[in-house]
Amino acid sequence: DLRGALDQANYCILCHAQGKDSCSHGLLEKTPKDGPPLVGKAAFKRTVFGVIQTGCPLSEKISEFHSLKAGGYPLAALAMITVDNPMAAATGHRICNDCMKSCIYQKQEPVNIPEIETRTIKDVLALPYGFEIYSLLTRWNPLNLRRPYPRAHTGYRVLVTGMGPAGYTLAHQLLNDGHTVVGIDGLKIEPLPEHLSGVRADGSRIPFAPVAAVDDLFDALDQRILAGFGGVAEYGITVRWDKNFLKVVRLLLERRPEFSLFGGVRFGGTLGVEDAFRLGFDHIALALGAGRPTVLDIPNGLARGVRTASDFLMGLQLTGAAKADSLANLQLRLPVVVIGGGLTGIDTATESLAYYPVQVEKFTQRYEQLCAERGAD
Repeated sequence: DLRGALDQANYCILCHAQGKDSCSHGLLEKTPKDGPPLVGKAAFKRTVFGVIQTGCPLSEKISEFHSLKAGGYPLAALAMITVDNPMAAATGHRICNDCMKSCIYQKQEPVNIPEIETRTIKDVLALPYGFEIYSLLTRWNPLNLRRPYPRAHTGYRVLVTGMGPAGYTLAHQLLNDGHTVVGIDGLKIEPLPEHLSGVRADGSRIPFAPVAAVDDLFDALDQRILAGFGGVAEYGITVRWDKNFLKVVRLLLERRPEFSLFGGVRFGGTLGVEDAFRLGFDHIALALGAGRPTVLDIPNGLARGVRTASDFLMGLQLTGAAKADSLANLQLRLPVVVIGGGLTGIDTATESLAYYPVQVEKFTQRYEQLCAERGAD
């Protein structure tokens, strides 16, 4: 909430003024007096668990936007965020916390930076035409001294394979560099309404209507239709994160005339390398993700009742099995043992506990309905 975000922003000591903003640039080891300077991973400190404290992967100006947010300038704070992280709607709370691990508060509770970031975005989106303001900042940003507005068209055409977090972020940067971008994904991507995206079913462009209230873009999460855009953010991350933000990110790209999006295209199958170059692309960017799950090389590793966590989450998210009116045949029986304690493992454990009662309710409802129609015998 806003109060919590402001509390955390004021908790930050704004150490960018002293050049100590380790949340942005990482916690560095002391340079040895004798010997060469440390480079690469060796230059960063590690936690007691061996995690490298590199700070924000984007080197986002965290302390600077905290100062603006705490001072009551939410729009300026978002402008500062989008300099390094234009796709900030898809980061932040419950997505990433590398910045927190490198916070200067190492012996007490770190600043909840992702919460402040997400709250800043929500505050701007909640303004009248807030989405349009955010969209403008991703293209025209006076705080971005290197590239305040998109560069002139270069004539280069780039094929981005995979529309997950890496793919759509790369597509945005390429568009701002003046290139034409085509994004493809193996999943079926549902079309957005023409008045929102400005794209007809045949790919032709029409004027789009500005979004006055961002709530018009959002759906109830338990009724939301899986659109296919977002890669692992769509089918891997559970409802711990508001997936309505994927529509926000998608509109930032799809409204731009230099961008085209195609779903149901598998790179290496439907479209190959030679095919892409034959179609006139100058470059192919691979943003295909991890792909295969981790399979244990043990006897009966995939016996009946054993599933990889990523496969379970994909089956749950893509089929909409958790919806009351879904006919998906994803069956789950308790007790469940989850091997691994990473984010995927935690998501699997929590989703199993949440899905099981829904599954029981669906079984009960269908049993009672069939009994009423045909009798219990």
